[in-house]
Amino acid sequence: MYYGASSNRFLLFFSMRRLLIVFLALAALWYYFIGGRRMDEEQIRTAYDRYWTAFYNDDRKAICDMFDHDFSAKITTETPKGAVTETADRQRACEDTKQFFDMKDAMEAKLGQELYVNMEHTIDSIQFSADRKSATVEMRFEIRVGTEHRLFMKIAGSQTDTAIRRMGKVKFLNSESEVSFY
Repeated sequence: MYYGASSNRFLLFFSMRRLLIVFLALAALWYYFIGGRRMDEEQIRTAYDRYWTAFYNDDRKAICDMFDHDFSAKITTETPKGAVTETADRQRACEDTKQFFDMKDAMEAKLGQELYVNMEHTIDSIQFSADRKSATVEMRFEIRVGTEHRLFMKIAGSQTDTAIRRMGKVKFLNSESEVSFY
């Protein structure tokens, strides 16, 4: 039985469709394992700007979403009695973020006025791994909380973070901080 030209077109279309599916699958695999994980300096700086903007805007979810599911932190806080070192995983970091903003909200309610949060950060260095799938970022920061006329709290510190990229988004994997309260 002869099907003619229409059957050849169907086979050609079917073969092209398979080829397209294979190509898209390969492209997705490449992006997942290679392209979607490589970083550059602009992406790192943009991630930190997003983090601090979320902090400024009291966007707890956005902050927490920037911590990788394997996130770990080591925080050394200088106190009048000496240095205190604590560790945190992603859940604890998210809870601490919520606690900070809850404390700020409670202070605002008690004072009857809005507290301002002013922040500054400086990225001192960004060092990429050879495959550019991770970066070590050294930075300094200062956070001031108060009213127009009075400073209630100043937090200053430095930290070294390990940033990675998952599914096209920069996430924080590890952080080591030294923090002082004034």
